[in-house]
Amino acid sequence: MNREYHHWHSPRLGLEIGVVVYGHWGPPLVGFPTSAGAREDAGPSYRLSEVLARRGIRHSLENWGPEGGHDWPFWKHQMRKYISDLH
Repeated sequence: MNREYHHWHSPRLGLEIGVVVYGHWGPPLVGFPTSAGAREDAGPSYRLSEVLARRGIRHSLENWGPEGGHDWPFWKHQMRKYISDLH
């Protein structure tokens, strides 16, 4: 599978931003998860999803609800689910 890394500097954030692109055929798909934990606000993710939809950009927004987390054990669980969905 083709794997490309693209990055750019965001002057507004003052950070290097990067994204990994996998695959070499088919329409592109932007995927982003969100959750609804105690300190989470999924509203911006839903607004971004609406903008992408209006512009015809294929994407996937998945809200993990209160199950979501910000630690390696959860990210490992999340990645296993996404990979199993690909096959």
